[in-house]
Amino acid sequence: MNKAKYHFVGIGGSGMSALAQILVARGAKVSGSDRYYDHGVNTAFFNKLTALGISIFKQDGSGVEGGVDKGVLSLIGPAPNQKSKIENRKSITSLTGVTRLVIVVSTAIEEDNPDIKKAKALNIPISKRAELLAEIFNTTKTGIAITGTSGKTTTTALTGFILHQLGLNPTIINGGVMLNFCDGNWTGNAVNGSLGLMVIEADESDGSCLCYNPAIGVITNIHLDHKPLVELEVIFNKFAGNVRETLVLNADCPRCANLKGHQAITFGIEKKADIFPKELKLLPEGAHFVIEGSAFYLPLPGIHNVYNALAAIAVATASGIKIDCIPAVLSKFKGIKRRLQLIGEENGIKVIDDYAHNPDKIRATLATLKKQFPRLMAIFQPHGFGPTRLLKDGFIQVFKEELRKQDILFMPEIYYVGGTVAKDISSQDIIIPLQKQGIQAYYFREREEIINAVVKIIQPGDGILVMGARDETLPEFCLALFQQTKFKFLHRQQGHIA
Repeated sequence: MNKAKYHFVGIGGSGMSALAQILVARGAKVSGSDRYYDHGVNTAFFNKLTALGISIFKQDGSGVEGGVDKGVLSLIGPAPNQKSKIENRKSITSLTGVTRLVIVVSTAIEEDNPDIKKAKALNIPISKRAELLAEIFNTTKTGIAITGTSGKTTTTALTGFILHQLGLNPTIINGGVMLNFCDGNWTGNAVNGSLGLMVIEADESDGSCLCYNPAIGVITNIHLDHKPLVELEVIFNKFAGNVRETLVLNADCPRCANLKGHQAITFGIEKKADIFPKELKLLPEGAHFVIEGSAFYLPLPGIHNVYNALAAIAVATASGIKIDCIPAVLSKFKGIKRRLQLIGEENGIKVIDDYAHNPDKIRATLATLKKQFPRLMAIFQPHGFGPTRLLKDGFIQVFKEELRKQDILFMPEIYYVGGTVAKDISSQDIIIPLQKQGIQAYYFREREEIINAVVKIIQPGDGILVMGARDETLPEFCLALFQQTKFKFLHRQQGHIA
């Protein structure tokens, strides 16, 4: 693969940058472009990619160059006796060592993107990220793919971390930043390890999880998210059929129970499962439980994270690891960026950043934090008009059920993720029904206005929770919230404000 050359359009995406880093570590020449780079957002992240040897261009077509080899053959095709899931696709790497540039895109990239338009004009091959990853993953002797509508990223990180710490040296490609792997120049969403063992997060939202033929496949749960449930059930049934050896399923999820696979290992809390925790005790900062006589401490709060840990433990046992080897490793897990991540604390007030973006994830996050704070200031930014339209009723229901009388919800306008979509829904369509039911819910067209509204009413002991996905500026927004909170109490202590 060392002669290959790839240009990632939207390289700032977590899944895109993770694959890009693995490719460059294995000898490929890699470049990329991103709209956030153009706008000067997340510069530290792009500097890390540059330090690894990845060239970053503006998203204006300047990073796209013509190739030379038109008769190319693949060097990274399907594993022996395994039929490729990618049919009728132009291959990438020439047997003669001469390679055309390949443009790599995610499903989030629009057709009118300047890089895409130039690539088409120059007749340069365009590959979906999942297709390229599948070409690598499906040749791996032991490929572990983790999918599901919630918990994929954390479960992938937990699985990879356990295998890494116990000496199995996995390659890890994840959709979020793993805080245990943030040292050095790597961005924390990928680890370059063994060619024979790979752990990946497999996305169901665009159906790309069906590109993979894993030896071990995990389905964390099946809930409404991105697609109607009937479509999701079809996707996950097909994914289960692609698993070559062991399928890991959530015994407490009714829709998972309908799936069929080879040598299924189950995990669960409510129902008896192969991986079942006894003496489970939830704490504000984590959980204690016992499995087969081994005592575990998980340093992540919330029952949803217990499920994530159980899934990872199930994969570890399927990989030949003994249960009693895992507790010491699990206790060292640091978590994922933007998953209940503490941004800062001042006067007992904590600002927390979380990726929750569908009703089930929001419910899990609110349920976890209500145990820690007497009052929550919840800020939720929906992403995409299509997803918001699909999930609107679920959003209203979860906020109605989970917000207490004293809690307050703030919502800015929907984050536009691009494309030609009907903008016929607004955050107001969620806020207004909640207001009619007596819930303290407020709409602000501009997100920055929420900072002033929150700072005016914040009190010691409150929790400020920011939720939303796809928008790389949300961490900056969280930091601005925290800084304004500090500023308020600094001036209060100095007698400048009430």
